[in-house]
Amino acid sequence: PTPVEEGASRSLFFPDQAINKHPRFSTLTRNIRHRRGEKVAINVPIFRDQNIPSPFIEQFTNDKANEAVASKPDHIYMDAMGFGMGNCCLQVTFQACSISEARYLYDQLATICPIVMAENNKYRINKSRYDSIDSLSSCGEKYNDIELTIDKEIYSQLTKEGIDHLLAQHIAHLFIRDPLTLFEEKINLDDANESDHFENIQSTNWQTMRFKPPPPNSDIGWRVEFRPMEVQLTDFENS
Repeated sequence: PTPVEEGASRSLFFPDQAINKHPRFSTLTRNIRHRRGEKVAINVPIFRDQNIPSPFIEQFTNDKANEAVASKPDHIYMDAMGFGMGNCCLQVTFQACSISEARYLYDQLATICPIVMAENNKYRINKSRYDSIDSLSSCGEKYNDIELTIDKEIYSQLTKEGIDHLLAQHIAHLFIRDPLTLFEEKINLDDANESDHFENIQSTNWQTMRFKPPPPNSDIGWRVEFRPMEVQLTDFENS
């Protein structure tokens, strides 16, 4: 494994060699750690039976720099994005015939995500940014009972250009976070002809559903991603 003091994740358990070779993934791993000011800290409560000591305290023999300071008694400790980011997420993309159908699909499929997740993910570990959707975007406004933080400047710009309240709210909510990665050659772009700036934000909001506008100058239409699964829905597809 990569030495802890030199690695992108500085993990005690997850080697950098297991990270996808594309620069995006090691950069995400490193930048998330830098922004936090510390390593990722995941603590999952143990299953307790008569054979488990109380308290259960893990021993980290290779932790020479006291990197596991965030570990908790009676928990399984994990310290890297490799235990969550993009791992065990099967994305199914639905092509819609129009923006209206895409928004309807987004809302309707969102309601079954918790069921599919419960049935499909035997070893699910809840982690903050990997969550359900925060608002509905078609005809479900009365069900939007969560106080939503939005980028007001983005919201105002969208509504002035004719985007309705629900969709403008959805997009403006994505932009409450700064980019996690930024490549030098992708900074100065023509946003009228390229969507990389938008996708940079969109692709680092990891939710059970994703609403996907068509990219500029492309025949690709409106799409939605269904994202709560670890494996395919049927045994036949998995065989």
